[in-house]
Amino acid sequence: MTTVHTLASGSSGNALLLSCGESYILLDAGISCRRITAALRELGLELGSLTAILITHTHADHISGLQTLLKRCAAPQRHGWTRWTSASPSLSESLP
Repeated sequence: MTTVHTLASGSSGNALLLSCGESYILLDAGISCRRITAALRELGLELGSLTAILITHTHADHISGLQTLLKRCAAPQRHGWTRWTSASPSLSESLP
């Protein structure tokens, strides 16, 4: 069963966690890495628990915490401007 946890939603930032078994996918990172980490801890998880990060698009309310998150989390990322990767390229190299 897949569960959706809303970490943040709205014009100030968007982030969801999709969980299914032992898989945890962060959908968007539009809030600070600190807020994402705190929200994950409330669910009993850490950044290292993330299986993948999926970014829907590059508006600020969907990526504002991404640059710091990529420095602290080795989860594979998926976004519209590159392919799956287990490396964590800097955000400036990834954006068009």
